Amino acid sequence: MGLTTRDDIQLSVANEAVGARKPMVISDTKLLRDLFYRGAVFVNPTDATAIRDGCSLALAQKQVLVQEVAQLSEERNRRWLEQAQRIEKLIAECCGAQ
Repeated sequence: MGLTTRDDIQLSVANEAVGARKPMVISDTKLLRDLFYRGAVFVNPTDATAIRDGCSLALAQKQVLVQEVAQLSEERNRRWLEQAQRIEKLIAECCGAQ
């Protein structure tokens, strides 16, 4: 669970959850929805009932959320590898031909 009342905060606990492939209950902000669009239940961080209900929903949907967060982790890893390969190619073109 990671909660914030600020709109433009990226929660490191959510990145850790993705890396560990664990479902999340996190604040319902645009940035967090954009970054963690799989494997998360979004809640109002100032509403105890919403937090409770979000935790209950996450437990009830645990298997689906586990699969989704694994997909998100794989997507991020694939994207990182593609970016690294492009950079590696540019470095080889620039510096490897010397």
